[in-house]
Amino acid sequence: MLLAVVMECLFSATFLQNICQLGVRPDAVFIAHPQSIPFEKTAPRINLIADGTRVDEYTHRLGLPLYRVYSWSAVPEQYLEQFDTIVVACFPRKLPAHRLKRRGIRAWNVHPSALPELRGPDPLFYTARGDAPAAVTIHEIDAQYDTGPLLNSVSVHTQGVCDEHGYIAAHAIHAAALYCQLVGQPAQPTPQPERIVSSWASYPNAADYTLSETWSMTRTLRFVALTNLRAHPYWVPTAHAWVHRIGESGEIQIPCADGVLYGTRWHNVSTAQV
Repeated sequence: MLLAVVMECLFSATFLQNICQLGVRPDAVFIAHPQSIPFEKTAPRINLIADGTRVDEYTHRLGLPLYRVYSWSAVPEQYLEQFDTIVVACFPRKLPAHRLKRRGIRAWNVHPSALPELRGPDPLFYTARGDAPAAVTIHEIDAQYDTGPLLNSVSVHTQGVCDEHGYIAAHAIHAAALYCQLVGQPAQPTPQPERIVSSWASYPNAADYTLSETWSMTRTLRFVALTNLRAHPYWVPTAHAWVHRIGESGEIQIPCADGVLYGTRWHNVSTAQV
């Protein structure tokens, strides 16, 4: 039996829909909950959105048991014992790896980067920024974040993707295909390469939105397009200004390695300074 462990986000919802469409249907779904609550099945939502971009709406439409989970200590042992496999896609807290291994439960994590590059909670921001190639890795879960033995990795084709919504969806679709392939043809896990320093994909702070004049215009525009859902302005060091709506017109010059772009000044005074 398969348990899917996710959070309420576009990546998780798209991944879940695609594995179901490919014939791998979980027997239950856990969604991360921000507060401590009893372990109990979630009641169906009354109003379902047609496109199913929420995990809870999609699972209820399919009739999948859905639970909201804050702490794994609240999940009864006898409940977990019925599963032989757990797949994780964006769950924000560590799973009890030793507890699962002791009971013979296979636990895999879906991570949107080419591990060991960009371990951490937000690799998609940094691949959108051009720091590393777009990819998805599936690995066994161990006691740390994103450090378990590798099962397989695949590059994500993002040609034609023009915004963050499409960028997230593309990664989730590739992840679902890779997961279903591994289910049909299990791979031998291999330890992650040893590295002196592994890049860490933390949630970005204000400084991470800095536009570098060493970037090409293409890289700058792509970074802005693939982070548009975040509604965060971008810092232009040469102008000492925050900008948005970046393109061929605007009041702020944005120097790039191969030309100049322009942006509209961001007037929100609450924005943190770089």
